[in-house]
Amino acid sequence: MDPELADAALRTDVYELTMMQGFWASGRSSDAASYELFFRRTPEHGGYAVAAGIDDVVTMLTSMSFSGEHIEYLRSIRLFREDFLSYLSKLRFQGDVRAVPEGTVVFPNQPILEVTGSLLEAQWVETLLLNCVNFQTLIATKASRMVEAAKPSTVVEFGLRRAQGPNGGLWASKASYLAGCVGTSNVEAGYRFGIPVFGTHAHSWIMSFPTEREAFDAYAKTFPDQSTFLIDTYDTLGQGLSNAIAVSKELARKGHQTRGIRLDSGDLAALSKACRAELDRAGLSDVKIVASSDIDEYSITEFKRQSAPIDIYGVGTRLATAYQEPALGGVYKMTALYQGTDWEPKMKISSTPGKSTLPGRKQIWRARREGQFVGDVLALAQENPPFDVLEEERNGTEFEPLLKDTIAKGERVEEPTAIEAVRDRVADQVASLPKEHRRLADPTPYRVELSHRLKAYRDELFEKLA
Repeated sequence: MDPELADAALRTDVYELTMMQGFWASGRSSDAASYELFFRRTPEHGGYAVAAGIDDVVTMLTSMSFSGEHIEYLRSIRLFREDFLSYLSKLRFQGDVRAVPEGTVVFPNQPILEVTGSLLEAQWVETLLLNCVNFQTLIATKASRMVEAAKPSTVVEFGLRRAQGPNGGLWASKASYLAGCVGTSNVEAGYRFGIPVFGTHAHSWIMSFPTEREAFDAYAKTFPDQSTFLIDTYDTLGQGLSNAIAVSKELARKGHQTRGIRLDSGDLAALSKACRAELDRAGLSDVKIVASSDIDEYSITEFKRQSAPIDIYGVGTRLATAYQEPALGGVYKMTALYQGTDWEPKMKISSTPGKSTLPGRKQIWRARREGQFVGDVLALAQENPPFDVLEEERNGTEFEPLLKDTIAKGERVEEPTAIEAVRDRVADQVASLPKEHRRLADPTPYRVELSHRLKAYRDELFEKLA
């Protein structure tokens, strides 16, 4: 079994299990409820986020169960009744899930994913959903920002060695690739997800030979058409570059092509300019310049401002860990409880700004005109456009509902989307977002309006509960 799935049933906080036993013991295990997963603020105060981890969630929810070993472990912690453990041994997720498609651009306070099912099973999956969607959405968003900043240069993800463990490394590689990175250094991610893998060599390769030139010669002999030489082990411009040029010329005489040189330290903007000039002077204009060393979207933007001729950015730590803001504050809140013959809206009220929630099951309607997103309307699930809350509605705008059925009665509705198709979706989504919402510095907030009915629903319930 896939290691991601083997223990998924236990990928939860213990209070989810104690609440589950409470619902079961109270005779409420089959009471229906609806929950939604959303975040309150975009990472790094950016203009958008890229939803990721949805397909993994669907795979886990439709596959997971408690094994005999899981039940034995739960028995050993002496919190659970024997008849409840027997119930868990037969438990499967039988609920419904609606979600935005993997790779959709999303905004604060919008439901990325909705779970409708029994109180017990909806509670069971909370932690797993947040763990999967929060991290992958965070990394996909960070990668998208870097890819946007780098264009027309490309970005490769090099973050495995700094990632938060092997699973964190795998998810970071996957989320980075679907968000627009052209590949990864992570071989396991390449194997599992079909992501192109890239790499050069380390300083230790150079240091293991008597001279840098001998190291380059040996590497070129091994990979005559795939060599990228790391030139900053000793003296970047005085020695490393000249050795790389000499070896590249020798390869060219034999009918081979050096892929590139890599800079991993120093003033990358100035060094890349000097290297580009020398490479071009040597007739090696096809040789690419790769830059690494604590790079992120902000340093990439500065390199672009300085017209640094960097072709490929190798980004590690600051991508795989979302270094500046290493967590997305996604939450999972109840929005409705089925009582008798109808859904009763549920709402959390808080004196803390932004902590109150919106009641009821919902749909996100995205307005698009002439290929560009112009705003979203958050409405009750049973509503349809027009909503008369966006001025653009009067100008031939098309509305698309974003929450799609992904699981029905515990069964997957459609097969997982191929990762290349998700990449295409992300590219289309980001390109459809006007530039003022994509910029790094002070992006214009994207318009998300509540429908009139949802506003009235919220206000009525607030008055009742306050």
